[in-house]
Amino acid sequence: MEKIRQGAIAVLTHKENVVFLPLPEEDIAPLNNGGKEKKERARGDEEWTVLQQGMLGFVSGGVKTDEDLGLMQKPDQETIVFETIRREADEEFGLPVNLDKSEIVRDGIIEQVRYGEAMTFLLWVVTRVVIEENNLLKLKERVDVVEVPVDQLKDFLASEKKSIRPAAQQAVLSAYKL
Repeated sequence: MEKIRQGAIAVLTHKENVVFLPLPEEDIAPLNNGGKEKKERARGDEEWTVLQQGMLGFVSGGVKTDEDLGLMQKPDQETIVFETIRREADEEFGLPVNLDKSEIVRDGIIEQVRYGEAMTFLLWVVTRVVIEENNLLKLKERVDVVEVPVDQLKDFLASEKKSIRPAAQQAVLSAYKL
């Protein structure tokens, strides 16, 4: 039987914009250069997307529990998933995030290959993860940030599909019901 891991991804926001970030180095570096050499797809998609430099995504990471979050009460789900997002935002970008307005949405399945091994993740999307102005400015000093007004998200996803990792595309679609 296939083991399904659980992963969390945060749809980052600032004011009326969704904030896309470059993928962390560990996600795009080749195996021979200390990376995971990831490729991924949403379950049901035919084609794999190789994660590479210049692609956009959000803060994301594996949930560090073997318990099925779907069987837990909402407050326990939030504690675990929010802690995952806080940890990953700090590790990947040194970014504090505000989860006061956030909600968790159980999403679809993301298939990944990393280190040459196939993995399957049940994706938990955290919506409306707020980046405060001062933290956004600090982030912009270190990485290229792409802000997209919410009312332009659908067009942005269509025109930039090849440059956005599949898990981030799926997260936006779920968070904004596009």
